[in-house]
Amino acid sequence: MAGVAPGWRCWEVGGGSGGIGRWLSDRVGADGSVLVTDIDTRWLTDDDRDNLTVRQHDVVAEEPPAGGFDLIHARLVLIHLPQRHAVLDRLISSLKPGGRLVLEEFDLRHPLATQAGHRAEFDAVQDAFLRVMTTREVDIDWARSLPENFAARDLDDVHVHTHTILWRGGSPEIQLYRVNVEQVAADLATEGISAQALDDFYALLGNPAFTAWSHPLVSISAARPRLCR
Repeated sequence: MAGVAPGWRCWEVGGGSGGIGRWLSDRVGADGSVLVTDIDTRWLTDDDRDNLTVRQHDVVAEEPPAGGFDLIHARLVLIHLPQRHAVLDRLISSLKPGGRLVLEEFDLRHPLATQAGHRAEFDAVQDAFLRVMTTREVDIDWARSLPENFAARDLDDVHVHTHTILWRGGSPEIQLYRVNVEQVAADLATEGISAQALDDFYALLGNPAFTAWSHPLVSISAARPRLCR
């Protein structure tokens, strides 16, 4: 989507395990550079790559690295930040004129379960999960608002792509739903989800006859204007 080229200067925000940073490193080559930042860098390594730098950094509380990036990328980061709008402005200001910003976020509103017979029990847990996320200041509508937010900031050449996969019960991928729910299981009780409802939900995720869509991943790319407006 961003057309990464040799010689580019890139910033990967929220580097996770570093896979995207390494991918960028391969594409910018020896004349380019990649900065990967995260508040927790324990899973990150530069792999002794001369063009890759890993740095501990809080994109909310700390000043951004010196500007002039050809590309800034963040995946599943801003959706969790109450200060997401201020961070978005900060990322845009760190681009050079013509530089591209790529954000990737889950559309958490999208319906997931496919079979009518199991949809109610699946959705009951998922809806409660989203309510808990909202209390933690996760913006579950953030992905859908990105085109509007980019347009309001007069960004150029906006492209949006959405990707989703049908997952089958018992697959490793569908267990993402279990991992997410387990992390807030105690809070789900206050949302009316019983221990039996959770057990039924987990059983669904292990049932090969059950299918559910992944959360659609919305990828949006745009360029900082080359000329002031």
